[in-house]
Amino acid sequence: MAGSGTRNGVQLAKREVVIAIDFGTHGTGFAYSVDGGATVSMHEKYPHQAVPYPKQRTAILYNGRSPVEIGDAAMHCADEQRTLLEGFKLWIQDPSASDDSSDRSREPSACDAACQAGLNPVQVTTIAILSRGRSRCTVQVAGDFLGIFRQYIIQCLGEHDVPNGHEQIAWCLTVPAMWSEASKEKMRRAALRAGLILNLEDDKLSIILEPEAAALKVIRSNATNIQVGDTYMVVDAGG
Repeated sequence: MAGSGTRNGVQLAKREVVIAIDFGTHGTGFAYSVDGGATVSMHEKYPHQAVPYPKQRTAILYNGRSPVEIGDAAMHCADEQRTLLEGFKLWIQDPSASDDSSDRSREPSACDAACQAGLNPVQVTTIAILSRGRSRCTVQVAGDFLGIFRQYIIQCLGEHDVPNGHEQIAWCLTVPAMWSEASKEKMRRAALRAGLILNLEDDKLSIILEPEAAALKVIRSNATNIQVGDTYMVVDAGG
């Protein structure tokens, strides 16, 4: 079975399915494995895409405080009565934020972050409503996006007769290597809001650094015949 291992010397529960979410600034996608990673299945088409592509837009559409659509579907359904948000991954890592997640004094307000991201006044107003007076709503927006995405993933697994019960799944979520520990903690709280985990200490979620995931893929595939002692570089072209 997939998804077994240890964390801090503690044996983790085995899972039947491992699902990896590549949470990107522009696009987000997922892949899964039911045999310990020997075979990886990538989802390659999302609703309202002009052509099949393994990532959908990292976008979310709100009607007031309620999220209604994500991805290309959100782009397709956007109108003047509702608010489309993009680029919210960039809000999670604040260059001025302390690595100490308990230090909130240096974090920007929700409206400040929205303005810096280039959002229009209507979008900034929605961010202010979402934050409800709190210092920021980064976790809320990312969590709402991941929550709807989780529901989509579970539906897709069911359509392919893949086990999709909560206790059968282990989740992996990628983050940039430059992110601070405080930013990683925000992602874990977003995952909690999304329903990927039941509490912040849940071993069902692994936060994976993007370049490490790419490096492991190269080593495992041995596409370039890497030998012990070789030095190689992973380049993330982004986009």
